[in-house]
Amino acid sequence: MNDNANAEPQVNIVPQVFAEQVAILHRHSSLSLVTTAIATLLVVMLLYDPVPLAQTAIWAAALLATTAFRGVIVQRYRAAAGQGRSTQTWMRDFCVGLSATSILWGVAAAAFLTTPSISARFGLLTILAVIPALSIPALGGHRVAFSLFVFPMLVPMAITLLRVGDHIHVALALATAVYGAMLWVMGRRAHQSTIESLTQRFDKEALLEQVITAREAAELARLGAEEARVAAEDANRAKSMFLATMSHEIRTPMNGVLGMNELLLRTELTTRQRHFADTVQRSGMQLLAIINDVLDFSKVEAGRLELEAVPIDLRQLADDVLETYVELASRQGIALRSEMDPALAPALLGDPTRLRQILVNLLSNALKFTAQGEVLLRVSLVGHEAMHSDMRARAPNNTPGQTLLLQVRDTGIGIAASA
Repeated sequence: MNDNANAEPQVNIVPQVFAEQVAILHRHSSLSLVTTAIATLLVVMLLYDPVPLAQTAIWAAALLATTAFRGVIVQRYRAAAGQGRSTQTWMRDFCVGLSATSILWGVAAAAFLTTPSISARFGLLTILAVIPALSIPALGGHRVAFSLFVFPMLVPMAITLLRVGDHIHVALALATAVYGAMLWVMGRRAHQSTIESLTQRFDKEALLEQVITAREAAELARLGAEEARVAAEDANRAKSMFLATMSHEIRTPMNGVLGMNELLLRTELTTRQRHFADTVQRSGMQLLAIINDVLDFSKVEAGRLELEAVPIDLRQLADDVLETYVELASRQGIALRSEMDPALAPALLGDPTRLRQILVNLLSNALKFTAQGEVLLRVSLVGHEAMHSDMRARAPNNTPGQTLLLQVRDTGIGIAASA
């Protein structure tokens, strides 16, 4: 379950998401229109000899006229900034032009793929296969628009190939069907990615509006001390919810970026490419650490930070943390070592994540300000004490707890006595 489910703004963002999808379709149409015009001219040149010019001229004129019609729709939308008409009307006009374009490409497949010229036939087949793939960036954000463009083109192409009848064309028809299925999956994923991205964006904007509203309410409530206190608490809660939602939602795609970059590092790369990929990985890890810190701070402010009580092998945890900095310390010529009290219990109950955070922060700071010498992590046993009731039940034979002192000592510049 999302840690910040309670922070989701209670607003209906579906109309906003749909309006932004329509805006994206119109913004990305220019390149699609130019591609259609160029592809039309290529088909005319390709079929100049094997097909009567009158046939290709009529088809090309119809397709170019449809392209011009789509261009007019896009210009009207941009000039009006999407206003003046309902979003559904803009979407309807866009889909009409898009469907007409796709149908004309399907007509080309049905009319010209049976030409006697093998080279012209396979040249046209290549163009008809490339155009749907090129449409994914422009149309993939809206599943209906993508389907209206791709399938009226590919279905006639597959049927025409089947009608030719020989084994090569039957194989090409089957390949076209598989290709169409792959495009549908890719379009579906692009659609889902767009919906998720837009939903997160408008959720955050709605939450930010709540933060601004809370601040204004706090200003207006100065007349009464109690009212001002309540307004300030509301604003602080809204801020904490915003930070929690923002950091959590940013961390999800950040993990995806780091995962894909790690897969990239496992491939064969040039020295320069590997250097770039390593830099991306290090920078991403640093950014993820900052995001995690923001999430922790927001949880503390929201009163939702809980400490775990799970078994810890403190020696192993310390070794793991030190291993992270071995290479850095080696490059700086600094000795990095640890001293563990022999009386330290082999297993303890505690929160390994928070303990690791503390040690990482202290060690990284020590290495940052140490030019030579050593950095030492020391774990000392100070004494024994009774455990809390919730931990006592998990400890064998009522074993007493241990009071430990964890220290990080370095030979760096230190801190002035006055500080």
